[in-house]
Amino acid sequence: MTAISAYFDDSNSHADAPLFLFAGFAGFENQWDMLNQTWSDALKDEGLTYFAMADCEAGQDPFFMPRARRDHLIRRLRDTIFDAGVFGIAAGIPKTDWSELIGEERAGYIGRPGSICHTICIGGALRYCADKNYNGAISVVFDGGIEPLGLQSIEYAGDVLNDLEQRNDSYEFLPVKTTPALQAADMFAWELQNDMKNYLKLGVDRPIRPHFAPWIERNCEITFLERALLAQRLAEPDFQRLLDDSRWTETGHPIEPGEPR
Repeated sequence: MTAISAYFDDSNSHADAPLFLFAGFAGFENQWDMLNQTWSDALKDEGLTYFAMADCEAGQDPFFMPRARRDHLIRRLRDTIFDAGVFGIAAGIPKTDWSELIGEERAGYIGRPGSICHTICIGGALRYCADKNYNGAISVVFDGGIEPLGLQSIEYAGDVLNDLEQRNDSYEFLPVKTTPALQAADMFAWELQNDMKNYLKLGVDRPIRPHFAPWIERNCEITFLERALLAQRLAEPDFQRLLDDSRWTETGHPIEPGEPR
C-alpha cells in the first residue's frame, strides 16, 4: 500500500473576512501522482505554470483570457481532482461566533479560528487513514505562504497531535505555485468559502454557484462550526485535551518538559 499525504490551503485569512477556512485533500501517493501529472498537463495546454483560483476568477495576470476560456480551465482542473479520487476535507468557522464564544482571555492560548480549523483538517486526514486501514505515518502539507504565526501554530498543533495519538506524522510547508496539490486545495477552499459566505448572508436557500454545484455531490468531510456546533465541539474531551491550559503558554505553543508554566 502506498503512503498517504494530505494537502491543505487556507482561505479568508485577511482581517475583515467573515469566516476562516482550511480545506484540502487526503489521498494515496498514486492518486497524487495522477493529479500532479494531469493538472500540469492542463496548465501547459493554456501556457500557464501555476493556477490560482482567485486570480483566475478575476481574470488577473497570468489569466488574461475570455471568461469562457477561464470557465473551461476551472472545469478541467476540477475534473482532474475528481478523477484522481482524493478525499476532500475542510473546516470553517464564522469569526463573529468564534470571538463571542472564545473571548480575549481564552484566545491568548487558543489563538485564531485557524487553530481549530487546521486541527480539524488534520483529524480528518487521520480518520481517512483509519477508514483505509492505513497505519503508517502521513505527510501533512500546508501552504508555506501563510503568516509566520499560522505556520508556528500548525507545527505546534502537529506536535501535540502526534503526542496525543502516539503518531509520527510529518508537517511540511511548500510554495503553492510549485505544488499542484496545493493549487487543487486552493480551488476547493475558494469555492467552499464563497458558498459559506453566501450561506451566512442568505441562509440555506442561497444560490449555488455553477462551478460549486458539482462539489456538493462529492464524498467530502466538511465541518462548518457555527455557534452551537462550535460550542459543542470546544466542550468535547478530545478538544479539551488539545486546548488544555496546562499544555500551552500564552504565546500559543506547547510547554516543553521543564519549561516554567
